[in-house]
Amino acid sequence: MAKDNKSAGPRYSVFGPGGKLFGKSQEGAHHWWMQRVITAIGLPLMIASILIIACGTGRGPVRMLEVLSRPWATIIIGATAFLMIAHMRHAVHQILEDYVPTKKPRYIAFMMNEAFCVVVALMIAYAMFKLSVLSAFIGFMK
Repeated sequence: MAKDNKSAGPRYSVFGPGGKLFGKSQEGAHHWWMQRVITAIGLPLMIASILIIACGTGRGPVRMLEVLSRPWATIIIGATAFLMIAHMRHAVHQILEDYVPTKKPRYIAFMMNEAFCVVVALMIAYAMFKLSVLSAFIGFMK
């Protein structure tokens, strides 16, 4: 008895029209590894950021400003924020690749994702700069 290939369900191929490959063969693995590396680096940074913020809570805004104005605290919180933006950028990029079927809306969504990440990163950089300038001014006033 011959096996009926039609009953096996749809067959998917990495080859498109004319025998061309869809995408690079290592692209998915690269995204997967990048997300794992970013997560592994981000986990201790996230724990440190939570501990830094916990040190300044409950004692008023001046105490929080003192804690956050220390260079090591600003660097840790800033690195955590930028790493989480990178993590979000990669995750949203993968979601868009998987679930937006046509090219033009996918590329528009990619550009919107990139623009959003850049705007958030610039806002964080501005806030960190303002915090360091403000803390220097308050330290000068004491």
